[in-house]
Amino acid sequence: MAVNEGKHGEQLAERRLALFGDEPPTVKLDDIFDVEAPDFGAPSMGMSPLKAYQVALSSEKKAFAFYDLALRYVNHPDVKALFEELRGEEADHVRMLEEIIARLPPSAAIDLEDEDAYPDKTESLRQKVRQADKS
Repeated sequence: MAVNEGKHGEQLAERRLALFGDEPPTVKLDDIFDVEAPDFGAPSMGMSPLKAYQVALSSEKKAFAFYDLALRYVNHPDVKALFEELRGEEADHVRMLEEIIARLPPSAAIDLEDEDAYPDKTESLRQKVRQADKS
C-alpha cells in the first residue's frame, strides 16, 4: 500500500503540473492534510494485525468519502476525471483490504507484545496464537 501511495503522489504531481503548470495551488495543505491518514490515536504500538488492517481500511474509506464529496464541487473536466479515477482507486483499496481481513487467521486479532521488552511473555504469546488458530 505504501508503495502504491508513493506512486500516486508522483502521478498526481505530474498531472497537476501538466494541467496547471507553475500556477500556485489554491488548496492549502491544511485542506488535505489528513485525507487518507488514520484518525488520531487509531494506530498504536503492538496492535494486532487485524487492528492494523482495520485502521488502513478506515483510512481508505475516509479517502473515498473525500473524493466523493469533492466531486460535487469540481467543475474542471480534467480534475473531475482525475477525482473520479482516484475515488475508484480508493474503492478498489477498500475491497482489497476487506478481502485481506476476511482471510486473516483468528490469531490476527491478538495484540502483539515487544519480545525484547517482555521476553518471558514471548512463549505465552506464541501459545495464544497457536490456540487461536486451532479454533
